[in-house]
Amino acid sequence: MNELPYQDVMKSLVDNSLLHLYLTVSEAPRIVPVHKRNEMLVRYLKPMFKDGRYRRVKSELRTLLSIGRSAGLSTAR
Repeated sequence: MNELPYQDVMKSLVDNSLLHLYLTVSEAPRIVPVHKRNEMLVRYLKPMFKDGRYRRVKSELRTLLSIGRSAGLSTAR
């Protein structure tokens, strides 16, 4: 199987996550607080943790999920 390089997988993951967050927040009628944005990102990233395509960036994905779950920190910065 032809695997993508680490940088391509990471770029795809981050680009798609931020695009998902941007589109979800733009549909909201009001300002979405940071903790809600983190919840949105965690819900989006959690299924990717078990997806085999992202096994090269599993440790970074784990880090992003733990940051998103902890209070007071922002994953979108």
